[in-house]
Amino acid sequence: MRKLLLFKTATNISLILLLVFSAKIAQTQSSPVDSLEALLQTALPDTQRIDLLIELTDLMQFQNPEKGIAYGEEALDLIRPLADTVRMASILSRIGGCYSNQGALEKAEKIWRQTLALEVALNDSLGIGRQYTNLGTVFDSRGVLDTAIILYEKALAIFTRLGHNFYQAIGYNNLAIVYEVKANYPKAIDLYLQALAGFEKEKHQAGVAAVYANIGNVYHRIKDYPAAINYYKKSLGIKEKIEDTYGIALNYNNLGSLYLELEQLDSAMIYHQQSLALKQQIGDRSGEGVSHLNIGIIHSKQGDYSLALDFQQKAYQIAKALDNQPELAQSAMHLGKTHLQLGQLPKAEKYLLEASERSSQVGERETKLGVYKALYDLYKKQHDYRALGYYEQYVNLNDSIRNDEQVGEVTRLEMQYQFDKEKDRLSFERQQQEAILQHQLQRQRLARNASLVGLSAGLLILAILWRSYQQKRRSNRLLEAQKRTIQQTLEERETLLKEIHHRVKNNLQVVSSLLSLQSRTIEDPIALSAIEEGKNRVKAMALIHQNLYQEENLVGVDLPLYIKKLTESLVNSYQVDAKRIKINQKIAAISMDADTLIPMALILNELVSNALKYAFTQQEEGKIDIEIDQQTAGIKLIVSDNGIGLPIGFEPEKASSLGFKLVRSFVNRMKAQLEILSQEGTHIRIFLPNLR
Repeated sequence: MRKLLLFKTATNISLILLLVFSAKIAQTQSSPVDSLEALLQTALPDTQRIDLLIELTDLMQFQNPEKGIAYGEEALDLIRPLADTVRMASILSRIGGCYSNQGALEKAEKIWRQTLALEVALNDSLGIGRQYTNLGTVFDSRGVLDTAIILYEKALAIFTRLGHNFYQAIGYNNLAIVYEVKANYPKAIDLYLQALAGFEKEKHQAGVAAVYANIGNVYHRIKDYPAAINYYKKSLGIKEKIEDTYGIALNYNNLGSLYLELEQLDSAMIYHQQSLALKQQIGDRSGEGVSHLNIGIIHSKQGDYSLALDFQQKAYQIAKALDNQPELAQSAMHLGKTHLQLGQLPKAEKYLLEASERSSQVGERETKLGVYKALYDLYKKQHDYRALGYYEQYVNLNDSIRNDEQVGEVTRLEMQYQFDKEKDRLSFERQQQEAILQHQLQRQRLARNASLVGLSAGLLILAILWRSYQQKRRSNRLLEAQKRTIQQTLEERETLLKEIHHRVKNNLQVVSSLLSLQSRTIEDPIALSAIEEGKNRVKAMALIHQNLYQEENLVGVDLPLYIKKLTESLVNSYQVDAKRIKINQKIAAISMDADTLIPMALILNELVSNALKYAFTQQEEGKIDIEIDQQTAGIKLIVSDNGIGLPIGFEPEKASSLGFKLVRSFVNRMKAQLEILSQEGTHIRIFLPNLR
């Protein structure tokens, strides 16, 4: 749980990048703070002095926020008589950043709301987006995640509309942070990769370092500790290079928390002590509280409970002064657990009950889990009946946390959906048949009665007919009601099926994203090529599920549209010049189910990939023709190119490449016919017979 809070704080590095952090780095390297402060002692016109104070406030946000606030207040005193709204918004935004880095969230929020009002008055879209982002960090740090998402998405929409790549990267990173805290890891990974690509494109080292740290946190969550350490140290290396004291302290904290989780207490203590020293140096009060609590936890694990209480009490007092509810909940929990270890049961109960209330208010499930376990241990020692209740809550919450979004549950839901859908269809048909049979029997009875009674029973016949009419109306109304109920059920099932396809697509994208991350560390061109081919195969399958949940007809995919998207993806993946190599498509208007399309798509993926990679190495231009036609007996698939052709003596059945092995495997599975010709290029024909 310490890592979670540190993670929130660490991500504010990239959030405060909105305060022209890229300019700050350059100026830190070329114009040291000492030189700017010396210049401040000279006689300057008011406007130049204001700009100098704004610059110093900006630099001090991360080095010494308290000093930055002093410079900012001096600038405000000079700006007010001038009624300079632009400079007023600029300095207020930076003062808010200083308060945020001190952990004074209420002051930061108040100042950033004032800044937002000024930006709206100035009609400055970029400034409005920056303030939405800054306000989002306040709610993020407080644990009010849904509000943070709304503010971040507003900011990202503005940055996207304005075409600012740097600010878009910040927006993606901020949203990823919140989704990771909400345990939506596929969404978080996708957003982190978009943020990393944006920062790398802009060559922004501070942004790259922040995203590296956040990716490290993802690996930390999934217990891949070597990968987490690797990304933390990548981030730390960049932070040390650009002399970002605030970022260095946070990376020390992340590493300390990881080693604490691994029970490597000596390493954890070193990193947390280094982090605490840096935070005290720059006046980061919230960060100091985090470090005090982590050091207290280490002392508790070492059995030094008195020293642990000292550090945990410091953390508790800082969190209380800053009104930081998540930190208060965790500090109270650990104070309660330490008092419990010392046998001081009344104090332990007091702190644990406070932690339970605060963790419920902010939705900190992991903290709440620890509180339930500690209260169970406390009341068990006292032989108090409440122990059982807290144990049950602990077990239920633990199961809930550990079983989120299990793939097996998705599979079970899909199978249940198919079963329920078939059961509803059969039930509806049976009811219709029974209604028809009942109606026929009624008509037969009426005819028999009419023949027996004759003309003298006319009135009786009319009465019976009227009764039949009323019954028919009731029967029709019943059938209509049943039809509406079944239709509603089918719509709900279709919505569920779309969600299943959406989740499958998301999971495949996670696999693709993880392969992208892995490829960044691979230098072997053969291994890198294999990773890239694997990504393309995963993308081919993900594209099918994406089309399925976007289509109204969930049982089929529009084949021409799918092939178009697949070939475009391969052209982009292999960075092929579309003007040099043209892909011609003649695809019949077929709607194909996923069971047939997936093997066909993987076959096409291999054939087109091979053509793009190998067919045109000896010529400037070329073409690839793809033809798919629906015939009476099955589907005809042709992929041909006018490239160099296959090697002399090439035998497909003896080919050792994974691509041809996959093609042969899928062809055999689908009971298809394969024909390969190498005349004036390569021509591959596959006939897929109808198997139903």
